[in-house]
Amino acid sequence: MGESVTEPLKYYRNNFANTQNLLSAKAEADVGKFVFSSRAAAYRKAAARNTRLPSGHPEAFLEAFANNYANFTETVKCALAGKKPDALELDFPSVDEGVRGMLFIETVVASNKSKQKWTPLKK
Repeated sequence: MGESVTEPLKYYRNNFANTQNLLSAKAEADVGKFVFSSRAAAYRKAAARNTRLPSGHPEAFLEAFANNYANFTETVKCALAGKKPDALELDFPSVDEGVRGMLFIETVVASNKSKQKWTPLKK
C-alpha cells in the first residue's frame, strides 16, 4: 500500500493547507481566475467540467465542494435568466441528500459506540 493510503491525514493536511495557501496568494495578488490543465478534457464533457487539477492528484475532497458551488451557481444564474439548467448544472446535492449524509454520520458514530457488528441506517 502507498503512503497516501496508510497515512491519509498527512496527505489530506498537505493538500488542504496548500490549497488554502494557493487561495490566499490568489486573493493577495488580486487574481480573478486561474486554470489548472487536465487530461479530463480528452474524455467527456462532465469530466472536463468537474476536474480542475492534473490527473493523478488527490482531487476528490476540494473538487467535490468546488463542483457543488459551481453547479449551484450556474443553476441560480439560469433561474435568474429564465433559462432551464441542463443536467450538468443540476448536479449538486439537495437538502434531502444533506440530511441523509448527516444521518449516515450519526449512524457511523452510533455504530462505533455499539457492540453490534452492524448498525442499520434508518430511512
